[in-house]
Parts: sequence; C-alpha cells; structure tokens
Amino acid sequence: ALVILAVKGRVTVIARLFGRLTIASVLVGTLFVAVVGQNARYQFHLSRILVGRADRSSEGRFDLWARGINVLVEEDVFLTGIGPENFRVVDGGGKQLHNDFLAFSVERGLIGIFGLGLFVLLAVIRAINLFLITDKHRQDDAELVVIVLLAAMAAALVYSITHQVFHNRQLWMILALQEAMYFNLVSSGFRLGIPRLTMKAESSESPQYLLGSGEARGT
Repeated sequence: ALVILAVKGRVTVIARLFGRLTIASVLVGTLFVAVVGQNARYQFHLSRILVGRADRSSEGRFDLWARGINVLVEEDVFLTGIGPENFRVVDGGGKQLHNDFLAFSVERGLIGIFGLGLFVLLAVIRAINLFLITDKHRQDDAELVVIVLLAAMAAALVYSITHQVFHNRQLWMILALQEAMYFNLVSSGFRLGIPRLTMKAESSESPQYLLGSGEARGT
C-alpha cells in the first residue's frame, strides 16, 4: 500500500502516517521503559523472553507440529479432523499446535482448512477494496487507518505461522473495524465503481456501475 501511494506521489499521506507512528512509538516506548524499569519481576520475565527463548520455542514448536501430523495420520480423519481444540486431549500434552493452518488441518480436516483459506481470502480482498476506495476518493484520514489495517492483516498472517490467532479477540476487533469502515464508506456513496457494458449506448445518462450485489450510478 505504501509503495502504491509513493508511486502516485502521495508523499503527504506517507509523511503523516510515519509522523503519527513515530509519536505513538515514542509514547509507548517511554511508558514501557518506565514500567519495566520499576518492576523487577517484569525485568526477569523480559530477560527470559529475549535470552535463549528463540531456540527453546523453535524446538518445542517443531516437536508439536510433528506430533500434530502424526495424530492426523494415525487417526485417519483427513476430511473432518479430530475435532476443534481436541489435539491437546488426543496428544495428551495439553498444548495447542501453535500454528493456525496446521491446527485447522488436524482438528477440522480438509473442510476446515478450506473454510479458513476462504475466510482469509475474503478478508484480504475486503482490505484491498477498502484501500482502493479510499485512494480513489482521496480520503486521506481513512486511508491512513486502512494502511494500518492492511499491516495488521499481514502481521496476523505471519503471526499465525507460530501461534493460533484465529480465536484472539484482537483479530476479530480488527476485522470488525475494517467491516465497519467499509460499510460506512459505501453507505456514504464512496464506491469502487466497475463499468458495466451494455448493448445500447445511453447518450443522456452517465455510465452505470456495479459493486457487489447492488448497483449505483457513477458520478
């Protein structure tokens, strides 16, 4: 999204975005340092996360993923899976798979992973359409929020490789905000018009446009 804005010469929008992110980062960073600096327990927990955590986490996750694949093969339930949240019971270790795509494959089977893929595709398409609408109609403030939403979607996809984020409230809050913004823009008349070809030329009327299941005349 930032590359598209840069190519279109929307330097002001990019500068405003980075300006706001810089201010927010400074404020959050200052608060974080102040809180952690005054709490020895937080400092100890932070050191455990930063020192040697990557090696321990990667070894544990690789082992979990191997066990998940073994469960899927041994139970022979490729179509429907072993059931939602059942891996920790079937495996006996009491842990989740820490990978949304693998968890859906093991616990919900091919039907579940197909549904997850369709859900992700629809969410990404909606985010792209929202960006195109705000860019077309020069809604700069909304465009900044949409860029953040796109970044959040990308971050969620990457994060889901090593965690299970599908049931996280934060993800659903982002999706709800995205849907609310899209509904608000479309209701206000801001649409991504797609010209409709007709057999008869309309000399006295402006071209008609389609969006989703509804129709609106272009302005």
